[in-house]
Amino acid sequence: MKKSLFILIAATAAVLSCNKEPNAPSGDTVHLSFTGITNDVKTSLASDFSIVWSTEDDITVFPGENASGVTFDVTATSNNGHTATFEGNAAASANYYALSPAQVGVSIADGKISAILPTAQTPVAGSFGPESNVAVAVASDYVFQFKNVGALVGFTIGQEDITGIKLEALGGEALSGTAVIDPADGSLISKSGESYVQMNGSLVKDATYYFVVLPGTYAGGFRITLFKGAQYTRFSKTASYTIERNGNLDMGTYAGNNWKAIFTVGEAVTIKGTGAAENGQDVAYVGSNGYWKEVKNSSSTTVSDIADYAYNYEIFTTLTGGQPIYFEANGGALLSLNAAGDAVKPITNASQAAYSATSDGIYRIRMVLPEGVAEVKEISSVRFSQYNVSGIDMEYAGEGVWTATTVPMKRGTNSWDNRYKFNIHFSDGGNQWYGRMNASGNPTYGTTDASYFYVQPSNDEDKWEPGFQWPSAYENNNERYYGKVTLSMNNDGDHYTHAVSDIWDKQNPLAANEIVRVYGSAVASPDVAGVQMRYSTAFYNSAVANSGDRVDGSSTMADPVGYDYEIFVNLRKDTKFHFSTESGHLFAINSAGNRIEGIFAESEVNYNGVGADGVYRIRINSTNGAVALRRAESARYLQPNRGTNQELSYIGNGTWKGYPAFGWTNPKNWGSNSICVFKFQIFYNEVNTWQYYGRYETEQVYTSNHIQPITDTGATSSWDNFLTAENNPELDSMDYRTEYGYCDVYLKLNADGYTYQINNIR
Repeated sequence: MKKSLFILIAATAAVLSCNKEPNAPSGDTVHLSFTGITNDVKTSLASDFSIVWSTEDDITVFPGENASGVTFDVTATSNNGHTATFEGNAAASANYYALSPAQVGVSIADGKISAILPTAQTPVAGSFGPESNVAVAVASDYVFQFKNVGALVGFTIGQEDITGIKLEALGGEALSGTAVIDPADGSLISKSGESYVQMNGSLVKDATYYFVVLPGTYAGGFRITLFKGAQYTRFSKTASYTIERNGNLDMGTYAGNNWKAIFTVGEAVTIKGTGAAENGQDVAYVGSNGYWKEVKNSSSTTVSDIADYAYNYEIFTTLTGGQPIYFEANGGALLSLNAAGDAVKPITNASQAAYSATSDGIYRIRMVLPEGVAEVKEISSVRFSQYNVSGIDMEYAGEGVWTATTVPMKRGTNSWDNRYKFNIHFSDGGNQWYGRMNASGNPTYGTTDASYFYVQPSNDEDKWEPGFQWPSAYENNNERYYGKVTLSMNNDGDHYTHAVSDIWDKQNPLAANEIVRVYGSAVASPDVAGVQMRYSTAFYNSAVANSGDRVDGSSTMADPVGYDYEIFVNLRKDTKFHFSTESGHLFAINSAGNRIEGIFAESEVNYNGVGADGVYRIRINSTNGAVALRRAESARYLQPNRGTNQELSYIGNGTWKGYPAFGWTNPKNWGSNSICVFKFQIFYNEVNTWQYYGRYETEQVYTSNHIQPITDTGATSSWDNFLTAENNPELDSMDYRTEYGYCDVYLKLNADGYTYQINNIR
């Protein structure tokens, strides 16, 4: 509807025909025509502030005191728009009621109209928004006498570039929203809705603008907010105001000089200031009246404390005592706690920050932003709690995250034994339990629904139904399973949540393909603590014939299948050592020396060490934890027809080095080319046998320097798996018929891969 003024309306209605016309709609309706005449004006405005109708206008007509509304449209105007004809079809009735302008969803009950006075209104210089002028009427002898429902509140703009204005009732009374109206006189029967009205758009300096508001008494007064782009300034009028229907309240002229950035509830907020040890950390937005759902136990008792708080932002963070903090919104708005820490409000710049913690510590801060109550509590500890088990203190990792490692996953036959939740203790002696958010039935750890792991406040420490439970796969087997628990009370996810990760079986503490290192004073020079084991599902290429651990006569090197970890390391006798995974799990060989067992500290090692100083091969089966130890007493480089096998010296990290003489040979008569062939052997003292290392490649020509165990018997004629240096550019440059040479040879059996290297040929 396009009316320019706030007025009283006089309208006459003429019934063109009380009988059905030939083309009238069915259902006992008649075609009606109402003539609207603007013969009254509101005297508080200019003398010519009369309604001007247009063909875009419409009204809602109710044919009876409980009837559905029907829209009637302007079909013609005259008298410069002061007279309009409205036409439409409605049921024949003794009484007709009307609402201007027409509204969707409007209703009438027992002759009382429920309509909406809009919260968002359009700025019109010198007047009010055209949709804001709500008026009602009841027909008598087919004559409508419209009555204004609202009242006017006017403001004059005192500066340039104003983009909006907002009027708020400080007492919370409804200024706009739903009004139940008596159409006989336009009076309010009841009202409900928003405690503010607002208009956005370019407002002209020195022009006056009017809000249409619901009449009534506003005991707390008003707050007026001017907007200039992304900034605002505020003014308060704290007197009590009573505004009559059809009244006009002039609030004066407004111009601002203390502009602040606009804050929108829900936008991202971070903590700032020299007192914010975790400067820039996100503050969690927890929504209107709390972020969490209510959770009830089996007795239908509410076990969430969220109803006790009306805050909408919360942060767990580290504060530096005596240093100020404040908060910065994504849009640039600045907010600060007061000195007492029990309220928050916008500030203009960081120097106005009023709050600082009394001492260094971890704090929980709850606030109603942008302006409201606040609560600051120092946290003394956060504990992981299991039913009927002593709690475990968690370590603060920063930005609202706590962790606990090596948490025993106690799950017994009692239905409660597998339950756990979290307890935050405050320095003032209070504590807050945090349990499960998911409210449907008993906890089900196996669910893939991430919300199962969400945590929320619980006000009942004795009830464990809002807690969590361990997976059924981790039944209590002598406390063999442990995990890392992470509690995340921050804004990184959809919710405050927790995670159980790094689950570790103390009975079998090694998983396939982990990085494992050896530590302890037993690790002797030239090795150093921290040398890495090799992981491989197979230590050799089975496509090569006779590959694998050697078996010969009465002595065997065929260890059980499944050893997927291996290391050669120099150890001191009767001295303890242990292993550590990259994730921080510790384990050691048991006292019998035949399997591994989980430990939490080096002091728990039960294996007293090897029986003699030397280089040892240690193999571990990650599936069943089995261990095999062999002492590698010596290593040699072998080349056919070159006399005595040449010893290699251990230089650390599973590597041996020697300086053998070498020459060309042609034991297999490979065409016209003679080639240099060789292999390696390691003597294992405990089993009194050699283990040969030869070709890894399926081709008997030089392609790479990889090597692997082979089952060669050691006979001088058995060279099927020899290594070759054919196609090695340095060797190929020699005259094989006349020259012999020396070189540096390395045998490398370590985590980098089993290889050899020949260099420094001379």
